[in-house]
Amino acid sequence: FMMATAHPDDENNGVLALLSKGEGIRTTLVTATRGDGGQNEIGSELFDALAALRTEELLAAHRLDGAEQYFTRAVDFGYSFSREETFERWGRTEILGDFVRMIRRVRPEVVTGLSPDGRGGGQHHQASAIIAHEAYHAAGDASRFPEQIAEGLRPWQASKFYYFAGFEYLFRGTAPPEDSMGVDLSGY
Repeated sequence: FMMATAHPDDENNGVLALLSKGEGIRTTLVTATRGDGGQNEIGSELFDALAALRTEELLAAHRLDGAEQYFTRAVDFGYSFSREETFERWGRTEILGDFVRMIRRVRPEVVTGLSPDGRGGGQHHQASAIIAHEAYHAAGDASRFPEQIAEGLRPWQASKFYYFAGFEYLFRGTAPPEDSMGVDLSGY
């Protein structure tokens, strides 16, 4: 199982723990950035120091939830109102290649990403969702990122891709889409 997110703190540790510890499934989290463009209301760390702190927080959480942690080379440049700006500043092709590389290395059966929907909030979330879904398709195509194939990685097509329903359903109290699937985390 591979979960793809934009920043540290976007992951669902309950799902990771349920699958890893509860079901014995290999779980991985691929986070696009290390959160170096975020804010810090409880300490003085910013930029690289904040990225190091947030990376260590994720690794500590994974000691409990059992997930493996990976990152792309995307740099968190702070809040963005635009997916296009995010793609441009991250380097869309490069980050897509990083996600493809991780799918080809880990070879998950299921990949999840954040919701691509919504105009509000930081658009890094939506951009990471779009790239993760593109990577899900591209990883199985040997003509995409052929340098990875030359390095010895093999194409891999995961069986399923799911988007997270999104935080808006939790915070606004609205019902998720009818075609959504719930995961009961209360049993573990």
